Amino acid sequence: MAGNVRVLAKFGCLVVLGSAVAAQAGAQGFTKPSPVPTVVQKGLPDLLVAKINFQFVKHLTSGSGGVCDLFNVVPTIANQGKASARGFKVGLEWNRGIGGTFVPACPSCSWQVPGGLAAGASQALQPIQFNNCDWQLTFKVTADSENSVAESNEHNNSSTAAYVPKPVH
Repeated sequence: MAGNVRVLAKFGCLVVLGSAVAAQAGAQGFTKPSPVPTVVQKGLPDLLVAKINFQFVKHLTSGSGGVCDLFNVVPTIANQGKASARGFKVGLEWNRGIGGTFVPACPSCSWQVPGGLAAGASQALQPIQFNNCDWQLTFKVTADSENSVAESNEHNNSSTAAYVPKPVH
């Protein structure tokens, strides 16, 4: 058995098969391996869209003479994970009408969260302004839209909400 220990030791590991082998390994200059430490996996962040707020700004008159709204989209991002998230991007897409595909709302319609987000924290982002003069709008907000943060749940990063026009009084 000592031959087995020597062969295994050449590969940088020691397998202890019993006390006799351990004694022989000690005589060969090997020490008894310490117990394997318990692996404690550190928690990961878990970013999600906690809510999407719409802030009415004012009524507008559309080109066809109808009334529409000027409003802000203000998402709140939360980290419900067990660790802080490093900096990440939040994407904003829209769907111009009922059904259909979500596309970027505009070339600069996104937010950077450069300082990241601590575990258990949430942050309301800066408003981005839109109007609904030509269509009904449904928005999709995606936390960590570029998948730059390893998370405990990568499937809960997006949320959608439709803007409901404010009645004219």
